[in-house]
Amino acid sequence: MVQDRHEPLVAANGLSGIFLHFGVELDDFVAVILLDLDEFKLINDTLGHNAGDQLLTEVAGRLQECLRAADTVARFGGDEFVVVVPITDAANATEVAERILNQLQSRFRILEREIAALPSIGISLFPQDGLTADNLIQAADTAMYTAKQAGKNQYRFFAESMNAQVARRLQIEAQLRDALEHEQLVLHYQPRVMLPDGDYYGAEALLRWEHPERGLLQPGEFLPIAEQSALIGVIDRYVLTRAIGQVARWQTAGHAFVISMNLSARLLNEEGFGADVARLIHDAGARPAGIELEITESMVMQDFAHATRQLRDLKERCPGLRVALDDFGAGYSSLKYLRELPIDTLKIDRSFINDLDTCDLADTGRAIAKTIVELGQNLGMNVIAEGVETPTQVEVLLSIGCHEAQGFWFARPMAADAFAPALDTDPAPDTAR
Repeated sequence: MVQDRHEPLVAANGLSGIFLHFGVELDDFVAVILLDLDEFKLINDTLGHNAGDQLLTEVAGRLQECLRAADTVARFGGDEFVVVVPITDAANATEVAERILNQLQSRFRILEREIAALPSIGISLFPQDGLTADNLIQAADTAMYTAKQAGKNQYRFFAESMNAQVARRLQIEAQLRDALEHEQLVLHYQPRVMLPDGDYYGAEALLRWEHPERGLLQPGEFLPIAEQSALIGVIDRYVLTRAIGQVARWQTAGHAFVISMNLSARLLNEEGFGADVARLIHDAGARPAGIELEITESMVMQDFAHATRQLRDLKERCPGLRVALDDFGAGYSSLKYLRELPIDTLKIDRSFINDLDTCDLADTGRAIAKTIVELGQNLGMNVIAEGVETPTQVEVLLSIGCHEAQGFWFARPMAADAFAPALDTDPAPDTAR
């Protein structure tokens, strides 16, 4: 039976209480499996709490279907569920976790929309990971956050080393709040170039953190942590606002290049998305033709129809604004996206570019890249190769008809005050990689 439990699993009775509550003998080996639905807050925010409640009910039903009679699942609060599983060894817990993952892979139909509800799962074992319910839940929670940080939609067993990782995560989260307050988060701009001459025609805005102690940090060092907290929504809007403002300043100075910026799934799925972004552009005094928003295939998978409507609404409000599909070929790569999404640009995933000068992969990489170039051009789209780092890659791209690129071979990302002056110089390959 699924039990709705907003309070802690056990109170004063400690370990005896949790085991008695779930009918487990004290001398049994037990796994505590804690799962959290990835992006559930986004569903509540965009579809409303009634939709969120309906989703939780359907998730609970699926969990009941895949568990054994001896297993018990309870809603632990919010979008978290806890499963208590009698086991003989850790392999039993693995089997249950994999059944749960498989059970939640297919989408749910909520309010006439197809919704994904993928879980991150943490597992702790009695007695090795704790002798009290609080200890076991805390260990499972720590393992669950490790699963989220590793990419979500997977499970992790608790390990003692995770405690240090959690402490580091909390420290970085606190520092990020200070970084936002003191404007330590900055945008750097990586030029996009025309081949074969390498002339700059635009750039991609990339987030960096000017950390007071650790220097300039790449987004991979802090964004995964921000995504686990409410900070990610604040950072998303911070980046979009500043990138659009920079576009307006460059346009006022007489520059007509296109600046692309990454759009988060959270912002794309917000109600009023089109109106909000249009307002940001209007308030900044920017011309939409100088702005390109980048989305990824995985972003639109949660609700393809909704994402399509959101983007079309924005483009109607902001004529001339462009939309790019980033990392094309690395995800689902369905032609349905290209037919229905209002896409102007395809960015070939860097993994295929890396293959172009790898001996055993060069032919395959060239064939895939050529197919994407021809597909995009036949559909009237711009095609950009990203992650270009060698002259061999440039040579192959030219031979297959790809005329736009970005990567370290041409230039590294640079601060805003360095980018515009670079347009007036004769760009040369960045060989000091």
